[in-house]
Amino acid sequence: MSDPRQLQHLTALAAASALVLRLDPAPGDFHVSCHPWSPTEASITMNAHRDLPTVAAWAAELGTELISRPHGDSHICWSFTTTVAGVAVEGYTLLSLDENRQQAGGVE
Repeated sequence: MSDPRQLQHLTALAAASALVLRLDPAPGDFHVSCHPWSPTEASITMNAHRDLPTVAAWAAELGTELISRPHGDSHICWSFTTTVAGVAVEGYTLLSLDENRQQAGGVE
């Protein structure tokens, strides 16, 4: 393989496969990136659409901290970052303020 991104993509896809098998509920989708400006740094992004309990379960399973931050004036983004098999992983969900009040009660 002449392009280092090829190996990084394969590494990230293997990590994504492991995440699909490990996480319950399994991710509905994920995005694998390996940009030309950082060809040896693949990453995986997973999103749970308006579903804080799922993102909290993923963070707990992966042993990482779940954080929240404002996203504009009317939303809260809950996310975590970690590393799986040498690949950077981010999981997140975006909630309206009303959804956040309903879902965040059980999240610490």
